[in-house]
Formats: sequence, structure tokens, C-alpha cells
Amino acid sequence: MVEATCNTRTAYVSVVVDFWGDRVEDTLTGYKKLQQFVNDVVPRETKKFDCVK
Repeated sequence: MVEATCNTRTAYVSVVVDFWGDRVEDTLTGYKKLQQFVNDVVPRETKKFDCVK
């Protein structure tokens, strides 16, 4: 789960990514792919709403 703070006191963005299965849970490469996805998507999406990670 990643939460981003926005420029107003009541605004926020919460990103929940939930993957499961052997490819993600039990392998280092699965984790790295998931981390790369989060690192790519979260900053791009939070920027749309004038928020920071």
C-alpha cells in the first residue's frame, strides 16, 4: 500500500496493489517486477492529482 499526500488537507491518494501466486510471492524476480510496476505507476498517477509520494 502506498499513500500520497496532496496539496489540500483533506485530499490523499491511496494505491493498493495486491498480487498473489507463485510467480510473485515465491520468487525474487516476481517481487522485482511488482516493485518496478509500483515505482512506475504511483508517481505518474499522484502527479495527475498534484500529490506527492
